[in-house]
Formats: sequence, structure tokens, C-alpha cells
Amino acid sequence: MSAIKNNKVFCVDLNSSGNALLVEVIVNSINVAINRGFEFTLLVDDIAVNNDMLKNTLCQRSGQNNVICSKDFYALMSGNDNAFNTLVGETEKTVLLSHGSHISCEKWAKYIGEYDKIDVQTNSHGGWSHQHGGYNYGSNYGKTMSDKREFKIKPEEINRLGASEVIVYDNQTGSLLQTQVI
Repeated sequence: MSAIKNNKVFCVDLNSSGNALLVEVIVNSINVAINRGFEFTLLVDDIAVNNDMLKNTLCQRSGQNNVICSKDFYALMSGNDNAFNTLVGETEKTVLLSHGSHISCEKWAKYIGEYDKIDVQTNSHGGWSHQHGGYNYGSNYGKTMSDKREFKIKPEEINRLGASEVIVYDNQTGSLLQTQVI
């Protein structure tokens, strides 16, 4: 608590969220700080959030600064759709790196959203024909259109991101940026 009061960094190397006593101490400290109105940034770095107490505390920090880093965020939330949706629904910006899990890639693709894709195919054919003692040229043109829903970013695109590539999604504006980080 004194680290938060003095605007200092408090770092805990928690090897497992299964350490119930340590998790309970951390969660209670966070709750006390929230209830006292302290502003702080909580950084959770790739630890499985199997502990419901920790997960609930992360989800209730609405309007606070949270930075969550993970190789697989959906797995970090133990595959809990509600926890995943609550946390990512409140994000301002999301930075995606390559994910090895197709399930996680699918979740992120759904989170970023879909659009209506309209495919237009133009076809034409023509040729000469011999009729009534003469040659005629005939042609036929046509268009076919089909509508379908597609992900803005396909799960396989997230999966295939290179080691230095990221996708940045702005939840406020809906803008997407895929770039390389040097």
C-alpha cells in the first residue's frame, strides 16, 4: 500500500496464481487502494488467472489503468468468456501479437469484429455465329453479387504474425493498424 501512496513501483514475482495466500494479500491490497480512491496502474504479466478472487478484482477495476501482457490472453483468463469479454470490452487500445492457439485467434478476431463483404463477379462471353447466310457477332455481359460476413482480421492472420509484427486495434474508433516493431 505504501508503494501506491508514494507513486512507486511494487513488483511481485508470483510464479503461480495457485499460491492462494499471496494472491489473497495482493487482491485485498488492491481492493483497499481502490476503495480509498488511489489511482494506480496494475500490470499483470502472463500469469494464469485461475484464482476467481484475482479475476474478479481485475474485472471490477473499471475506469482504472490496467496493463495486461500475455502470450495468450484467452488462456490467461482460463478460457472464461465472461472474464475475457469484461476486460477487453473496457480497453482503449489492444496490441495483438502472434498467438499459437487457434481458439485465442478466433476470440480476438470476433472481438475486433466483422464487416459485410460484397463480392462482384463480372462475366462476359461473345463470339461469331453463322446465321441466315451471314456472320454475326453476339456478346453477353453479366454481373453476380454475393454478400457475406467476414472478420476484419482473420484468425489465421493473427496466427501468422511475425515475431516483430503487431496489430493495434483502437476500441474507441475501430481503426486497425498492422505494423512492424523495430
